[in-house]
Order: sequence, then structure tokens, then C-alpha cells
Amino acid sequence: MIINVARYFLKPGCTPQMFQAFEEMRELTLQNEPGCLFYQVSQSLEDEHYLILYENYADKSALEAHKTTSYFKDIIESRVLPWLERREREIFELRVG
Repeated sequence: MIINVARYFLKPGCTPQMFQAFEEMRELTLQNEPGCLFYQVSQSLEDEHYLILYENYADKSALEAHKTTSYFKDIIESRVLPWLERREREIFELRVG
């Protein structure tokens, strides 16, 4: 299993729009991608402009397929990225669990 962790550092004033975009993204991803097993966004209790996206995929090809969807391009690339100060991503392989 592949784990994708993305840290999103939002520009001030973008938090409500970001959650709406992630709700749309989560719904579309889980409905259309059987290779996506888990999709969750969490907000820091210490900094409202800091979010963590945590996704589980069956394998690397499922994660790569996710990035090519039209809704990824529309929601993440076109809408979410402009609302960010920066984004950090890490990809892991589940080894125990």
C-alpha cells in the first residue's frame, strides 16, 4: 500500500474554500478510484492555515492514475494550488499494519 502525505500551508483567508474543494475531491476520488482506499484532510489545532492530506492507495499505479484525472486537474491544480503559500509532499510504502 502507498501512503501519500501532503502538507498544505494556506494563504490567509483561503481556509473555507480549501475545505469545500477537498470535500469535492474526496467524494470524486472515492467514488471513481477503486485504488484509493482512504482520503482524509486534517487541520492543525495550532495553526488554522496548516492542513494535512493523508491518502492510501493500493499501489503506485493507483496514485499515478489519481494525478491524471480531470477532477484532480480542475480542483487541485487549478483551484487549490493558487491558495497555497507552499506544499510539501511525501510518499511512503506501508510496511507494518
